[in-house]
Amino acid sequence: LPLGFKRSRSSFEWKRRLDKSNSQLIHLNFGFTGINPGFVSRFDDLAKLLPTDSGSVFQASRVLASITGVCYSMDTPPSSLVSDVLNSGLPELGRLSDREWVVTALRSNDPIVWPTPSRSHRIRLLPLILASRGEHHEALQWLSEFESSEGYIDQMVPNYRIFSEHFRSRFAV
Repeated sequence: LPLGFKRSRSSFEWKRRLDKSNSQLIHLNFGFTGINPGFVSRFDDLAKLLPTDSGSVFQASRVLASITGVCYSMDTPPSSLVSDVLNSGLPELGRLSDREWVVTALRSNDPIVWPTPSRSHRIRLLPLILASRGEHHEALQWLSEFESSEGYIDQMVPNYRIFSEHFRSRFAV
């Protein structure tokens, strides 16, 4: 998989840098019964907005099966897998790198369209992207909305309270 991607010998991950703030990865995830390539767009500049112990999230991602609706087993012909990576995965990777597309998807109430593996990732990534674009007021509105969600248990460490405290100390108006 050339196209500007590079892979170290011992890795199942191909990387390419788009510019100083953005990079893309394709990772082969192997399980007991199958393989599911993952597509990741990293927003490297977001990592610098808050301290490393804040629980920030700075990437959008999807796995190939969620894009194509196909489960890939060890019996899947390699040519079929490669075709789906090139024809479905790479266009999705382009969308994942488009911050406006990512923000629109994260604003949705439908978890199917979120380019994140969980709600815990969504509630961190959306405010960070908005803040990076100077949209502090909207970012703080989303932060408050996410904090007031009834019955939600954050799945990440540190928890959302820690993230929101760091976020408010940096971006409160």
